[in-house]
Amino acid sequence: MKKFFFVFLLSFVLLFPASTFALNEWTFICYLVGDDNKSASMVDSHVEALNRMASVGSRKPEYEVLVQFDRPKDSAGIFRWLNLGHNDKSGAIRCTFEQGKWNVVEKLGEVNMGSPYTLWNCLKWATKISPAKRYFLIIGGHGSGIFSWRGAGAVSSNKPGAVEFDPSKFVAYDDTDNDCLTLFELAAVFSAFKERLNNGRKLDLVAFDSCMPGAIETLYQLRDLCEVIAGSPSTSLIGGMNYKAIVQTISKNPKISAESLGQEVAKTYLESVSRWGTSGEIMGVWRTSKVQELAFSISNFAIEMITGVKEKGKFKIPNLTMYGGKNRYWDIGRITKSIFNGNVDLSGLSNGSILKQLAGEILEEAKACTVTVWYSGSFLADKVGGLSIAWPDEKEYREWQAFYKALDFSQATKWDEMLDLWVLGQK
Repeated sequence: MKKFFFVFLLSFVLLFPASTFALNEWTFICYLVGDDNKSASMVDSHVEALNRMASVGSRKPEYEVLVQFDRPKDSAGIFRWLNLGHNDKSGAIRCTFEQGKWNVVEKLGEVNMGSPYTLWNCLKWATKISPAKRYFLIIGGHGSGIFSWRGAGAVSSNKPGAVEFDPSKFVAYDDTDNDCLTLFELAAVFSAFKERLNNGRKLDLVAFDSCMPGAIETLYQLRDLCEVIAGSPSTSLIGGMNYKAIVQTISKNPKISAESLGQEVAKTYLESVSRWGTSGEIMGVWRTSKVQELAFSISNFAIEMITGVKEKGKFKIPNLTMYGGKNRYWDIGRITKSIFNGNVDLSGLSNGSILKQLAGEILEEAKACTVTVWYSGSFLADKVGGLSIAWPDEKEYREWQAFYKALDFSQATKWDEMLDLWVLGQK
């Protein structure tokens, strides 16, 4: 019996590597896309983030920090790079951290960080060398909100929303490859991560160090793939995300929950950029477990908006807040609060009271979905909700309609049909 038990135990150990028995509490994965051919500010901010995270370092098996970092060709930030002792001028690298320094463990050369395959390979690498109970992925780089301009499945492609990704074989703009990760591609990669790398479990926390990802459409597309999502509905400042503070937070409490860690991401971002004297900054954190109810309320609201427009025509909604400087993304809270508070003339509408009621329901559901929102300046004065929804002008919506309708949010709600009527006059 003892011999049989020994053979069984030996077989078990051979089948399952040592890493299986020593899971980190957290593995923090940074996917940093500094491949910006127009400016060195992005790549410089990422190098600074690496240096600051190194001052804290990893502490296995409590937590580990891993980075995949891309640079533009012949980066203008090369002088800072040379000071670190690395002579290569471009391409992607993978790094691990010890206290006081970061180590280049792999040089990837030129890779397309806007490809779902590159993100997928990064996640496979991270889970292989640093398996964990919880995973935190942060994607840093330029962003354009839910509408994507480049690569397969972008707004101008023949098949908007299409994904060219097979794991068996929105953000992250890569200038060298003229590509970016669309929201559809992120969802495909996160789905593969969940099923193939994480035993059917969602990513615990995903944060976007990029502009304008904080949208209901983002939350809904990723609802089954991430537990908590952090990001700004507006433009965000390069170098504003406090990577060192994030690592310090995990270091002080390796068993921290995803929601609490997300709160620190938003809090430390606002504390960081507020020292720069900026006029208005915002960072939100949301739980995806409540987004289904919020989408349902928005859909009911859209149905009544359609009825109202058909009865009376378009009506003015005052006191709104748009994000990104263009008539494209609008704060959900400001739209619904204006209607709920009676600032919109709904006289003559047979469903005016229903619209007010549904606006109130959206406010409540958005509150249930929100972990925290940190804001400053004009956003604080306006008391924004912190989550955006697409409401483009006629020219843009006409061009991007097919892309928008391919989103899960459009498939599940009537908001796109409300836009069809309000923006394009399509009944």
